[in-house]
Amino acid sequence: MKPPIALVVLAAGFASASLNCTALEDISYYSCADSTCDLMGTYKTGSLAQFGCASDNSTATDRWLWNYNGYYTKSTTQVENCTLNGREYPSTDVLPLCSKDTIVLNITDNAPLKPCVCHAAVPSGTPLASMFRV
Repeated sequence: MKPPIALVVLAAGFASASLNCTALEDISYYSCADSTCDLMGTYKTGSLAQFGCASDNSTATDRWLWNYNGYYTKSTTQVENCTLNGREYPSTDVLPLCSKDTIVLNITDNAPLKPCVCHAAVPSGTPLASMFRV
């Protein structure tokens, strides 16, 4: 059975807008472009990480990337085999700012520009609520 044409087109657009890299070490990703925000998970050593664009809140010394999982990763050189549109790159520094990356914005409905929540609130009445101020 062949996949629908729309699915093939969407997959092609996604692949052409994603910097796909292999993690050389564990790489953490956060809810927002700030390491004090909630740690959401980790790309394990050897796994594929898919980066979309550089956060508009980035600076030259503090560069963050929006990932296709919807979270943020600090820019890193601890990657290898990074490819974008069939070209290889040594690091994640190749990605443009999200506000300038029309391909990523079009295929994600502007997801990288939407506000993120740095710390998820713990609903009152839950067992963990007593550990946090809510």
